[in-house]
Amino acid sequence: MSLRRRIFSFRWHGGRNENRVLGNGGRKKGRGGEERGDLFPKKVFRNFSMSIEFYKVRVRREERKSKPVESGKGKEMTSDLIRGEPVATSLLKRIELFEGLSASELGEMSSVMRLHRIDPPQEIVREGEPGESVFFIAEGTLEVVRSAASGEFELNVLRSGDFFGEMAVLDRQPRSASVRAKTPVLLLELDQDGFCDFFERNPRAARIVLRRFSSRMRGIMSKLEEQLDRVHRAKEEIRTAYDDTVRALCRALDLRDTETEGHSLRVMDLAEKFAKRLGFSPPEVEAVRRGALLHDVGKVGVPDSILKKPASLTTGEMEVIREHPEWGYRMLKDIAFLRSALPIIRHHHEKYDGSGYPGGLRGEEIPLAARLFAIVDAYDAMTSDRPYRKAIGSLQALEELERCAGTHFDPRLVAIFKEIIEKEDVLSEG
Repeated sequence: MSLRRRIFSFRWHGGRNENRVLGNGGRKKGRGGEERGDLFPKKVFRNFSMSIEFYKVRVRREERKSKPVESGKGKEMTSDLIRGEPVATSLLKRIELFEGLSASELGEMSSVMRLHRIDPPQEIVREGEPGESVFFIAEGTLEVVRSAASGEFELNVLRSGDFFGEMAVLDRQPRSASVRAKTPVLLLELDQDGFCDFFERNPRAARIVLRRFSSRMRGIMSKLEEQLDRVHRAKEEIRTAYDDTVRALCRALDLRDTETEGHSLRVMDLAEKFAKRLGFSPPEVEAVRRGALLHDVGKVGVPDSILKKPASLTTGEMEVIREHPEWGYRMLKDIAFLRSALPIIRHHHEKYDGSGYPGGLRGEEIPLAARLFAIVDAYDAMTSDRPYRKAIGSLQALEELERCAGTHFDPRLVAIFKEIIEKEDVLSEG
């Protein structure tokens, strides 16, 4: 029966042709005289829908026969070459994935494949584009490349017997990399529909091929784990180098201002405890640590005559001191790994009531990291000797923090900080 006749021939109930107008208002009497006219439209609609779907499948298959390689650059070879059993068997036997399949299975598989000859440097698949085919290399060499900010880099080289793009026939995922010919390539293409059709008809072949797919995926995952481990070690080495750089900057500042030597390390440790108590994530805690170490780095721009002055500062000298948060920010803002530390460096002298500097921020306008650090910084300053005064005890320092809660400091954070000090320190009265 032709495709046209299949679409427009509607049969049901023992093969009787019901493609006519029925009596009784379009209803037909069933056994026992009951009306069952409602069955006819449903049956017609179902058969019509099935015929349309059949037609769509046929159209898709005809389109695939005329479709080139995904990039549109390949030359599809005549189908007689791939469908001739000796040629098909010879080509498919070069693919390790198909070892163990019978000649008849290989021949049937060839009927749902297309053969392409690709010349270098033509592209077979392109990174990011949707795909639905897996490709098998019968002859030649291809390169797998991926784009990066600095340009393109080679991930792998594929040779005769290899295959690529298998994830596309499983879930039609976008291509994770581009693949192009390095030498003239003879390539077999199997799309998702052909893949499913063949393995539905050949369960034995399906078991063999899918086991090898699974083994390949395990191998890929193992390699990925090794690569991730190397990346992790490299990141740790970079992180250590970053921290060493930060500590070197901190030591340089301590050497210049011996009166506050050790202050940055002390506030770093205390700020880290505070951040963890507040539930900061590990990257956020790391940002607090770096910000604490470098919070006063802008003081390198303050003259020694002001920085080390044992007496009270004049109004003009205080104006110079007030510039150090902004100077520190400008020094470090273009260093990528220190950007997360900038809120502390720039805003640790802001006050909760808006009377601080450099921005006059108030309340929650002040970044949380800067609000917590302002408390830590003030506490350490009060409990340490300075050129212009002696240290006070921790009890007295906590009382001062509570007195300034709501004006200088976030009152909620002051209460939490007090709990940390009372729990972890032996309080002194000074």
